[in-house]
Amino acid sequence: PIAFNEPLSFTQRVVESLTYSFLLDRASRSDDEMLRMQYVAAFAVSHYACDVSRTSKFFNPLLGETFELVREDLGFQVLCEQVSHHPPITAMHCEGKDYIIHFSIHPKIRFWGKGVEVHPIGRVTLQLKRFNEVYSWNLINSCVHNVIVGKIWVEHFGNLEIRNHSNSLRCCLTFKSCGWFGRDLHAVEGTIQSASKETLWCLSGKWPEELIAYPPAHSDAAAGASSSSLHSTASDDNYLQPGSVPKGILRRQNLSETSGSTRLLWRADPMPPNHQEYYGMTRFSYCLNELKSEQRNVLPPTDARYRPDIRLLEEGKFDDAKDEKHRLEEKQRAARKLREQSKEQWQPRWFREDINPLTDNKEWLYVGDYWSRQNYTVCPDIY
Repeated sequence: PIAFNEPLSFTQRVVESLTYSFLLDRASRSDDEMLRMQYVAAFAVSHYACDVSRTSKFFNPLLGETFELVREDLGFQVLCEQVSHHPPITAMHCEGKDYIIHFSIHPKIRFWGKGVEVHPIGRVTLQLKRFNEVYSWNLINSCVHNVIVGKIWVEHFGNLEIRNHSNSLRCCLTFKSCGWFGRDLHAVEGTIQSASKETLWCLSGKWPEELIAYPPAHSDAAAGASSSSLHSTASDDNYLQPGSVPKGILRRQNLSETSGSTRLLWRADPMPPNHQEYYGMTRFSYCLNELKSEQRNVLPPTDARYRPDIRLLEEGKFDDAKDEKHRLEEKQRAARKLREQSKEQWQPRWFREDINPLTDNKEWLYVGDYWSRQNYTVCPDIY
């Protein structure tokens, strides 16, 4: 039922992983390879922060659906495309000033009892241009609890391993399951290791809130300290305000040097007022379905902002949104039937499946030419 949906497609939800893209900017500016790995780890954890209050289902993308986002204030442009419907696969390619990040994701869903588990198949690849470094990491599992009865809540769990393919550094993170008494709710712990598996740094935090780093010698003290005690001696001063140089960053670096080398890598932004009335979205998420007048002449006709069912749901027209959703699904089925009759294979417009030369993994890679704005006339009619 459409009442369980939020007015965003999965092609848009994928872009939420870039909410804290400034962490990649910091990694790109650092001359310390250990600090670069720490910021990459913080970015990998921050990927999941926007999910903590999200209990509604996204719209399944239509085959050939795209979504672009250009954030000049954050210094990146990103493109997503639904490249396959059976199985459902979404590909993403983002270019920043000093980095490139891309991945394709196939979310495998399993229903059990009172919950829904999502097992994403895919691997993220990050290039830091200045250092010619390549990182890659897997995606972890998710579970939505109490979808039938009770209060719905989201949990991420599993092991996430980040590899630096240039110097053999590894970061091993564990997203802990909540457990019976909620002791490990949202907890993340991990280590940065050398090629010989020597622990060089420890990481600890909560995926909706923050991540800290500390040397192994201080692991007992840091693990036992509350995060509030680490922050109490310095003002936040918009420390993690996306798109700008944090006012308090210098003071926080001094704090790191004088408090057992404990470093706050990332802290999540406060949620907007009344966010629960707006599907639990973050400020970053609010802008994803905005269609500005100047965009109407440049976006391809497959962009998710043009989906009528999502737009109608956003406007609160539930019955009309339900009818449009059904119409689009039937149109997609009819198009697939015609391709089967003519023995025609679907060809994605902006991505191709190939071996990633940076990691030797098979995935969907961006073929280029999207941002030239010249080839949108060959886009399929999906809406």
